[in-house]
Amino acid sequence: MKPFSFRLDSILNYRNYLEKRARRNLANAISEYIGWEREIERLSKKRIEIAGKCSDEGLRGMDVPKYHMYRSFLQKVGDDLERATMSLKKTEEKIEEKKAALKSDSIKKKTLKTLKDLQRKRYMHRLETEEQKTIDELVIMKR
Repeated sequence: MKPFSFRLDSILNYRNYLEKRARRNLANAISEYIGWEREIERLSKKRIEIAGKCSDEGLRGMDVPKYHMYRSFLQKVGDDLERATMSLKKTEEKIEEKKAALKSDSIKKKTLKTLKDLQRKRYMHRLETEEQKTIDELVIMKR
């Protein structure tokens, strides 16, 4: 009898590739999320530091142009922080999409793998019955 071959092996390989690609995309989205978290943390620290400096100089007596410079710089840092927060939320949504895609690809691959395993079991069972049949025939012929 010919050896076992699964006719959908190429599709199974392609599903495996799609799952790996989905995992890679998810990992990239997670690293992007971590980058935005770090950026938010950096901007928050910078904002606190600048506000502290402005407060210190205000106590010592600061002229108006310098105060406007601090205020505009704090406004810019605040805007950057807001943009980073929005990007973080978008990236979080992106991660959820990537997780759903990964789950879908994983289910499709596992379905084909299960089908392959079932067909292999059927093949092995059929092979065993045929071997048993030929052994039985040989025994009968000997007698």
